[in-house]
Amino acid sequence: MRARLLLPMLLLCTAALCEEEDPDLPTDADGDSYTVDVDCDDEDPAVHPNATEVCNDFDDNCDGITDEGVDQLFWADADNDGFGDQWDEIRACNPSGSVVSNSFDCDDTDGLVNPDADEVCDDGIDNDCDELVDTDDTDCPM
Repeated sequence: MRARLLLPMLLLCTAALCEEEDPDLPTDADGDSYTVDVDCDDEDPAVHPNATEVCNDFDDNCDGITDEGVDQLFWADADNDGFGDQWDEIRACNPSGSVVSNSFDCDDTDGLVNPDADEVCDDGIDNDCDELVDTDDTDCPM
């Protein structure tokens, strides 16, 4: 009689119901199927090693790199003339400060020198960034 009662009890006792949780095993707090030992933010289910990287200033796929492949290239524009310094690149999603999406400024310290400026003859400066100065520039009469 006792054997007949144990058999149904054994059938009800599955691995998930009968085994105690091992406190030494890594946990998955956010339920994204990645445990805390590989998940770089185990409180956000959208962040895990197989996540798609999005432009949000955060490492979504836990590879140690923020916004790789989705950030954009900008250039600093120190003189605020709308043209960036080719030597001052900035990779970002949401850049702050004075940045532009081009690198055409030949002198980012002078807002009067840029590709939209007129050449000023006899000042010794390439005002319009065409790599020609004064008498060498076709904009200046000989």
